[in-house]
Amino acid sequence: MNLRQIKLVIALSIPFVMIGCIEKAVGPTPAKTVTISGKVLRTDTQAPVAGAVVTLKNPPRTVTTDSTGSYRFIFESDSSYLTVTITVKSGFSADTTGISVEPGKSTVQDILLNLDVQGESGSGVAATIAFLGASLSAISVREVGADETAILTFEVRDSLGIPVDVDNQATVTFFIQNGPGGGEYVYPITAKTEGSTGRARTTLNSGTRAGVVQIVSQVTIGARIIRSAPVIMNIFGGFPVFSHFSIGVEKLNFPGYDELNERNRITVLAGDKYSNPVRPGTAIYFSTSGGVIPVPGTAYTNDDGIATSTIISGNPRPIDPVFGPGFGWVRARTVGERGETVIDSALVLFSGSSVIRDVNPTSFTVPKGGASGPINFTVSDRNNNPLSKGTRIVVTLQYTAPPNTTINLNVTGDINITLGDTQVRGLGTTQFSFQVVDQTVGGVPTRIPAAVVIEVKSPNGDPPLFTLNGTIG
Repeated sequence: MNLRQIKLVIALSIPFVMIGCIEKAVGPTPAKTVTISGKVLRTDTQAPVAGAVVTLKNPPRTVTTDSTGSYRFIFESDSSYLTVTITVKSGFSADTTGISVEPGKSTVQDILLNLDVQGESGSGVAATIAFLGASLSAISVREVGADETAILTFEVRDSLGIPVDVDNQATVTFFIQNGPGGGEYVYPITAKTEGSTGRARTTLNSGTRAGVVQIVSQVTIGARIIRSAPVIMNIFGGFPVFSHFSIGVEKLNFPGYDELNERNRITVLAGDKYSNPVRPGTAIYFSTSGGVIPVPGTAYTNDDGIATSTIISGNPRPIDPVFGPGFGWVRARTVGERGETVIDSALVLFSGSSVIRDVNPTSFTVPKGGASGPINFTVSDRNNNPLSKGTRIVVTLQYTAPPNTTINLNVTGDINITLGDTQVRGLGTTQFSFQVVDQTVGGVPTRIPAAVVIEVKSPNGDPPLFTLNGTIG
């Protein structure tokens, strides 16, 4: 190992600094207690130097700087002159600096020391491991035609941050601390540091699962293990495949046939052949047979393989040859591993304005103590499709009871209905039924007029009330 000298200078460009201060410390005899404390720092980076040996002469004391480069002496002294010697590490010559001290009084003095290098640089034994970088920021799962490996470079350094040289060559071990568990691995698992660069390399190889990988390197020096901080690498999914490509819409039925600028969210989930989400940033292209897709018509997948867009209602009003007016298709497509088109589509109902129709019969008669029989009616849009989610249908009976009588008349059946998100025509979605029932004990005492009102409140718009007149008793 070549010798290096430490000399006292007054320049800020020098590699190492020790800053010392002398202050009064509390003790049983405060007039004679002296405390000397400070730090040893690199002047080029201001990084602390751990493990520097700080020697105090008169009285003789020796301490070693901690991980922050700090040291401290506390002693009793009647002397007015002390000499401090700092040895930065084994193999370097020492220099001395005098500090004038009046015991019991606080004194602050900055001490700047320069590390002179004689001949070629040498290094100490390994003390830290730094990650220098990877050949790629992320890789993809294997066998999908994308990058499957990345080279990771580490640098082993001594306590001063100098790369270890040939005389202090170290064997570095690499291992995966945590990962998705899809067969990913590092190779080689050990490597010796190269020449005077202190560098060692390994290769991360992907498996069949996407996720985050943590790679750690370590060196064993005697009984001491030096370990790097975990290096985070991402393994992304591969190209989209049809079997793992799905599209869905927020509303299967939204009021977009007669309304302009109604919005319906579209979501696509794209996965690779191993069921991983595809690589983030995979482009998904959207189209629709009704309304428009906002510019640019393209969305990009996130870490979960999700991409979103929107249908905006407007022209053209969709007409599907199978399902009829109001039904349209939204499609999403992307490109697979071999350039093939990967596509999926979803059927969307653009429902129109609300109507109440096909009421049958249009009047009713309730026999004394009996029921009117079924009264059927239809609530739909103008294309006979179901109205959108949240539509409420309420049927109420109106009558005036004769003086001094107690009667019990009701409507039963589909009299308070709230629609869900459906495209299906039929019972409970477009076709409904109720009846008027005389539940008075012994029946109503005299014939009375009554009316039934059908009311619809809907995101598709509220149609006029429909009233049926009848008699009871």
